Amino acid sequence: MPFYVLRSSLLTGLILLGSTAALAQVPQAMPPSPAPGPNRAAPTPAQTRFGLTSNGKTGVESVDTSLSSPLTLQRAISIALYRQNSIAVAGFGIESARQGVTVARSAYYPQVVPNFQYQANLTPQRGGSSNSSSTADGIVAKELILDSGQREATLGQARQSLFAQQYAFADTRQQVILAVTIDYFNLLRDRALTQVQQENVRLQQTNVTNINTQVAAGTEAAVDKLQGVADLANAQVALLQAQTTAIQDEATLKNAMGVISSQHLDLPASETPAAPDTAHTPLPLEAWVNAAYFNRYDVRAQQDALNAEGYNVRTAKLNAGISVQANITEGYEIDPIAGEDRSFVVALSYPLFDGGLTRAQVKAAESQQQSDRRNLDELEQNVRLDVELAYTAREQARQQLVASQAAVAAGDANYTAASQRLREGQGTVLDVLNAEVQLVTARVSLVDAIYGFRVEQAQLERDAGVNDTAYVPSVPHSIRIKAPAAFAGTAMRMAP
Repeated sequence: MPFYVLRSSLLTGLILLGSTAALAQVPQAMPPSPAPGPNRAAPTPAQTRFGLTSNGKTGVESVDTSLSSPLTLQRAISIALYRQNSIAVAGFGIESARQGVTVARSAYYPQVVPNFQYQANLTPQRGGSSNSSSTADGIVAKELILDSGQREATLGQARQSLFAQQYAFADTRQQVILAVTIDYFNLLRDRALTQVQQENVRLQQTNVTNINTQVAAGTEAAVDKLQGVADLANAQVALLQAQTTAIQDEATLKNAMGVISSQHLDLPASETPAAPDTAHTPLPLEAWVNAAYFNRYDVRAQQDALNAEGYNVRTAKLNAGISVQANITEGYEIDPIAGEDRSFVVALSYPLFDGGLTRAQVKAAESQQQSDRRNLDELEQNVRLDVELAYTAREQARQQLVASQAAVAAGDANYTAASQRLREGQGTVLDVLNAEVQLVTARVSLVDAIYGFRVEQAQLERDAGVNDTAYVPSVPHSIRIKAPAAFAGTAMRMAP
């Protein structure tokens, strides 16, 4: 190829490349975002500036994200699994680790590289200068035959890292499910408490009316009105606080779902949980603990991270020993001289003196491996602690439920009797007010006990790793989740 033709082509390419780079620096017009409506999410500043990213791997193909229809707990969980940023981030982590496996596996395949080289020289000489140019092109295939096990160690480390990412993704799903479940029950609880406080206000208004009637009739002193007015004001304040808390719960739930919207959440009445069976004999604590050791995905992720660190130790030891590498290269040169070009190279090396570099790398890798082992041990200790705390809290809520049911029954009977005595002229206004306060307190405790039990049950299921049985990580020979009942009567720890 003549030099002036090649130079013209290169200049043209540089001009086009510069034009493209200049265009890339010019802010491009973003398509206008749709105006947020009551059922449309408003974009965040990051979404406005950079646009919406793909969801990545979420484990959910599609879901109805509309908030205009009644929102069940299961649909709230599905929306969260589809929309939550933490799920998408964990999914991209899987994809990154999967590409790392591809990179490590590529060392087992030949690398085919076509090449072209042009060289122009301008050399000064006495009386002037000389120009020379040369071209070379061809295709080369290079394959690594032996490298003392470096490829195997690298691929093993990449595969274990991928498995750890798969388990970390599954663990993130369980965390999201727990957060949505707790926020959902909290919203139901505070809406129920709002209804209790609304009934409290109604009762206090009735009490004030009755007191005013009796004061007008002369059967009660005018000073008795003060207590009723104060109780009514306190009831109105409690109602306002309950309503505010319920509104905050809505925002918290939508955030847990990954939804940005001002749409009011309609929770169907069918989602209101019934009181748990207090006569049920719960599974023993050790059954839940053994289930957690067996099921928890964060434990499995740490185990695979520890296995990956073992391959790092192996790589460091290989680098510190005798290294043998064999390569074969097969190529065909087209220009300037056509013909086959082949080479076979065997290289042997040993780090005789490197200032302690390779030995330090081995020690560092071994120390990291020991650290990961202690991290796994600490994680399993924390798993047991979490299960034990959640189990205790759930059983405490069960006992609180029994006491609250009895308190509501007694408070209702006491309030009815006090009201009846007042109508018959035998009781006092203070008796009615006290009975009403006791009844409201008992109803609040009952609501807290019912929803507290559901929240602690959700926490216990998460701590035992059984709140997402539908998803199975894409890991070879992955063991399916087992319910705690499968470990009832098992004294020994069950490990996967």
